[in-house]
Amino acid sequence: NQYFSDGLSDAIINQLSQIPSLKVISRYSSFTYRGQYNATDLGQALQVETLLDGSVQTMGDQVRINVRIFSTDNGQQLWSKTFDGSNQDIFQLQDDISTGIQAIIQPDYRASSEPARTIDAQAYEWYLMGQYHWRQRNPESLAKAETYFKRSLELEPDYAEAHVGLGITYEFLHTYGNWSEKRAIDAALPHIDKALALNPDSATALAAKGLVLTEKAVYMTRSGQEDPALYQQAQDAFLKSLALEDNATPPQWYGGLLRRVGKESEVIHHLNKAIELNPLSATLKRAFSFELKAMNRRDSAQRMYQRALSLEPDYVSHLIESSRINRYTRDWILD
Repeated sequence: NQYFSDGLSDAIINQLSQIPSLKVISRYSSFTYRGQYNATDLGQALQVETLLDGSVQTMGDQVRINVRIFSTDNGQQLWSKTFDGSNQDIFQLQDDISTGIQAIIQPDYRASSEPARTIDAQAYEWYLMGQYHWRQRNPESLAKAETYFKRSLELEPDYAEAHVGLGITYEFLHTYGNWSEKRAIDAALPHIDKALALNPDSATALAAKGLVLTEKAVYMTRSGQEDPALYQQAQDAFLKSLALEDNATPPQWYGGLLRRVGKESEVIHHLNKAIELNPLSATLKRAFSFELKAMNRRDSAQRMYQRALSLEPDYVSHLIESSRINRYTRDWILD
């Protein structure tokens, strides 16, 4: 049931990321410590003061979630609570956990009185499985993600998060698969627009729209049909997403847009912000190194790529990518 616990953790991370005063480490870096860990070592590695940990137990339709908060200064447990419910109550459970944590952080916090959503349990499970697979970023897993998101939407046609997941999956089928740019863009945008029609304040949907519109602008320019308005629309979507949620992904995607419009200093700022929230992501550091290379900052690009390689030394494409980063340098030529 890893996809279930991953999805639950994702949802809580995203909800806590909406608290302006709180720095929340992204899923990739925090999931690196899944299982056994030392709270003090973790705090030093991720530069955080507290650790949110938990476990999920399921029996049939029933779910029990045990949640704990530890100090990374001395490993002391600061708070714990058990939440019980059913698969049909999962959104209420997520809200209850986030509300409980926020009440600890901000004692004067008042939870929203808006009722939690109800989504068919099977549709939610298929959504979680789709989300789990698109994050693998390879053609086989993306094909599985497409299938699961579609199944989820068959049961819940107005499930905004499933529309976002399907839109991102289609975009990634170009980046990590064999789809053409046009096919991916044409497939992705309707689902992202549908998600925003259902939930205009979805930070994930807004970031996804910024990503796809940036790719569309690049594609149109390459096809001789340049449309500067697309860059502006993409930027508007990114800025709204960043204002809603302090997550690592939007600034990473936004950096790609900023480079294309020549705002190099802002690229550095936003990618550094993404690394602050996701310090153990080799993928992010590789992307940053490519951006630095495109800015002609070769020394910085090489250092950043080495940081990525230290995190993921067995990355399958590192020899090809290393040649991209190191090409035209004296050391690379001599080697």
